[in-house]
Amino acid sequence: MKALISKTIQPDRFPDWLIAASIRDFLATAPSALTVEVVVIHDTEEDAPEAIAALKDPRLQDAQLIYINDEPDTALAMAVTGLNGTIYADSYLLESPDILEGILTSGTDLMLADDVSGDKNILRAFHESVREGKNLPSATLKIVAQSSSNVVAAYERSEEERREQAEVSVGILNDMNNSLADLKTYARNSKAALAAAQAQINSAHVAGSAGPRITNFPPVNYQGNKPIYRVKDLGHMKYLTSFMLGLRDYLQDRLNMRPRLIFIESPSEVNHTHYREFTWVDDSMSDGDPALHAPVVFTSKPTAALLLDKLIKDNRYNAVICVDRTVHSHSHMVIGNASRTVYAANGLSSIAGYVNFPLERLITSHTRYAGTLTYVPMFTQYPDNPNRRVSSYAQLTSQYEALMEGFGSVATRS
Repeated sequence: MKALISKTIQPDRFPDWLIAASIRDFLATAPSALTVEVVVIHDTEEDAPEAIAALKDPRLQDAQLIYINDEPDTALAMAVTGLNGTIYADSYLLESPDILEGILTSGTDLMLADDVSGDKNILRAFHESVREGKNLPSATLKIVAQSSSNVVAAYERSEEERREQAEVSVGILNDMNNSLADLKTYARNSKAALAAAQAQINSAHVAGSAGPRITNFPPVNYQGNKPIYRVKDLGHMKYLTSFMLGLRDYLQDRLNMRPRLIFIESPSEVNHTHYREFTWVDDSMSDGDPALHAPVVFTSKPTAALLLDKLIKDNRYNAVICVDRTVHSHSHMVIGNASRTVYAANGLSSIAGYVNFPLERLITSHTRYAGTLTYVPMFTQYPDNPNRRVSSYAQLTSQYEALMEGFGSVATRS
């Protein structure tokens, strides 16, 4: 189904399109069983906040969005762009069905030239609105915050040294609120953070012994029923690897599961020295490779073909612990039907830039902080033998019980 939202265009001009005066009118009229392929917005009876809210309807999730208007509304244009839509400030494109049909394919292609081009357009429109003193609805401000985060992430990819500063700027930008005065402050902070990020990247010197860095991989959407326990490392947490190995033993020995443990991270000297008995895998390996079926695996190439098809869906295991140590996003790589994300950090300084951070789902090393989920203690005599080390961590029953509470329902998303 193709929808054209316009309060001025007559239906007989576009006989193959369903024409409605507002997005909400279209949603109320369109049969729920039909797939919405394209929504073209010309002008609408709704105010911008109402139109933006209507665009979030699940039925429009996969639809191609196009906004055509000689003078596009700033807020609505930013919302459409933030939803991977396309803006055309030229109503001539609505002169005939043939002209409109001709731009449908190109509308998507325009967004693929630069992975943050849409975000840059949103920020340009936002700064123009600030300059003109316009008040923007809260829904639009959230899109601006996300776009700012995306631009920051684009600068910090593959630069592990930038982790803490980038996380602070992302945390600040994600907390944008309804106040225009506050938005101006956040915009200045964003500009400073981006400049600092660029300077750090230009001057960064990556040691050759550190191995290849993880670049920006898209999230993997799991829709199965297998329990997926997600852990996101926000600050190079000490002893997290051994603690997670102990969690795998806890699930196996105490809860009678068949758990698999997956680490997503870049190779490091610590891995090669202390965890060399575990294998590194990637999606080039054949399904018959024994390494792909090991209970504990490491990877620096978390593609969907590897994570989803070869590791998570492996029927040898009925539960998966996935530890995400990537730095291009503070969100976990695995989305969909999975547990709430439990976060890991050495201390509270790693989350200093976040506002409204879920402390109740944070684990720290050495010290238990008020309001956090639990902590990983340091043993007075740290076992040198890897098996004894894992066994020592596996005895931390109270910590693992708290961890399972933090994961919550495996169907809950964070």
